[in-house]
Amino acid sequence: MRRKTILLTLLTLLAATLPLSAQKISVTGQVTDIFGNAPLPGVAVLEKDGSNHSITDIDGKYSISVPSDATLVFSCLGMQEQTIAVNGRTTINVAMTADVNVLDDVLVVAYGTASKESFTGSAETIRGDKLRDRPVADVSRMLDGQMSGVMTTSGSGQPGSGSGIMVRGFGSINASSSPLIVVDGIPYDGSLNSLNPNDIESLSVLKDASAGALYGSRGANGVVIVTTKSGGSSDERIAIDFTARVGFSSMAISPYETVNATQYMEQMYRATYNDLVYTEGHLPGEAATLTPSRLSKNVLGINNKYNIFDKDVENLFGADGKVVSDAATRYSADWLGEAKAKLPTRQEYLFSMSGASDVSKYMASLGYLDENGTITTTSFRRITARLGAEFTPYDWFEFGLNANYSNSRSDYLGASGTEANNIWYTAMMMAPIYPVYEVDSDGNAIMDNGKRVFDYGSSRPAGAQNNRNCIATLFDDDYYMISDNVNLRGHLGIKFGDFKLSTSLGADIVNENNTTMYNRNNGNAAGTGRLTKEHQRTRSYTWNQLLSYRHGFGEHTIDMMAGHEFYNSEAHYLMGQRTGFPFDKFDELGMGSTPSRTRPQQETRTASTRGCAGRTMTSPTSTTCPAVCVWTHPHGSSGSTDGAHSGLWARHGEFHRSHS
Repeated sequence: MRRKTILLTLLTLLAATLPLSAQKISVTGQVTDIFGNAPLPGVAVLEKDGSNHSITDIDGKYSISVPSDATLVFSCLGMQEQTIAVNGRTTINVAMTADVNVLDDVLVVAYGTASKESFTGSAETIRGDKLRDRPVADVSRMLDGQMSGVMTTSGSGQPGSGSGIMVRGFGSINASSSPLIVVDGIPYDGSLNSLNPNDIESLSVLKDASAGALYGSRGANGVVIVTTKSGGSSDERIAIDFTARVGFSSMAISPYETVNATQYMEQMYRATYNDLVYTEGHLPGEAATLTPSRLSKNVLGINNKYNIFDKDVENLFGADGKVVSDAATRYSADWLGEAKAKLPTRQEYLFSMSGASDVSKYMASLGYLDENGTITTTSFRRITARLGAEFTPYDWFEFGLNANYSNSRSDYLGASGTEANNIWYTAMMMAPIYPVYEVDSDGNAIMDNGKRVFDYGSSRPAGAQNNRNCIATLFDDDYYMISDNVNLRGHLGIKFGDFKLSTSLGADIVNENNTTMYNRNNGNAAGTGRLTKEHQRTRSYTWNQLLSYRHGFGEHTIDMMAGHEFYNSEAHYLMGQRTGFPFDKFDELGMGSTPSRTRPQQETRTASTRGCAGRTMTSPTSTTCPAVCVWTHPHGSSGSTDGAHSGLWARHGEFHRSHS
């Protein structure tokens, strides 16, 4: 008895202490700057390891309800994060200190670098360590949700496809709103999905006109600067890294809820009955008698082939127009389910080796990506190789080289919108009574050499894929693109006193071969078949020369730069098309008998020469003075031309007071 009394006493004390430990209190206070006691609005106030949160108002004040033994975390961009234990207090005032490390961060900007403290434009940089674990095939997707003022769109969903990038909204209604892409200091004309995201050191986005002014009109929609890895640190002689990633994909949004076979037939019965009564003027009783035969003619095909139920259409409906309760379906039809891949996989294998010495650093990498799409025939495969090296044999002399090669194949869905071959649209619009595959009178699948036979719907009504099958065309038609990308970057710099003379040369070579094949049995080219081959080769190179001057005296620094740049681009396009193929699975134009469309080789050239005059800024508050106009000399072109890139190009010199 005594033991029971002691046990009950302990349980009573434990139950009494539980509410005390979980008791919540309201904590209020104000967050200010440690120097001038100025209120800080927009500071996040979070409960550590909890779900409660708040934010300071325009006066820096906040209120949050948390347990009395909780810990609060105060965080704000540009300020050092603070962690404070509540310890039962109801008022907690916080003075925050500026994060000096943030101000000292280096931004990669137009034709150089700048510290956040001295940079007066609008720009933002993301380091590679924050992006390393993102499973993306295209570099543009690394920006998703990472920067304010930078909006990315999801794109087509095709494996290997990138995101659309817009910096601070649309720059034009009709013209392109895409920003200029710069890779390792040179404007980039290749495809972003040819770059291995694992090779990215940092991404910078120049958002406003002053930040991107050096790129002229090309930077009107913003500038995205990609910096690739070049090697390890001097204390890390050699490092070898191998990474293997395996994952699975799925649809981010569930399919829409659609009617089943019973609901569909009841809806069709009601629509047909109403048409007979209100359009053709039949009496209700007469319309009820005529409705089954009209359904048989307009919906169910020849000999009621598409009657999914085990009852004749005359006995399928009750007096209320509903399908009778004892009717059972003979087969099932899930068009979208047949189109979707059962378990689309993503495999990525990355190997890299980097090292450094006192006068050099180097980096080599190999990558393989195999990504399957949510549609069963879509995929993206890519092989990448990169080699980079930087040398500084003397304090006054440096040079480097960066080379990248990529080979990719993209098997894609060659239709969009309301086209019959767009599987996303057509499969969801198909009525659930029409089978994907041929079935016999008992609803069993008809086989041919161990494979199910597609139902091409010769007697399906118009609007229900008459004489075609969108699932079959996924396998019978073929759309693919094979691309080769070569990107070369080289630079050399010489320092003498406060001056630095540097030159950079970059080249981008892109070969794209696109194939579109329509089978000869059904669909868009029934009877003849059609094969289209397109080849495009683009070559561009950029050569710039920069002379910069930087000198510090006392608490001030003066920075000037003058430069010249030459840009040349050539594009060659060739297309051929043939029909009249005597057999299936054709992949060469020579197999066709009739040339249906050809386009002779076209050549487009664009060249421009641009120069700039440097200048300085003479304000101790780090504001930027107006840029100097530049001269541009466009060169002629053969074939057609899309104009020379011209515009403003002048470095923003800075004259500012240093902060210790």
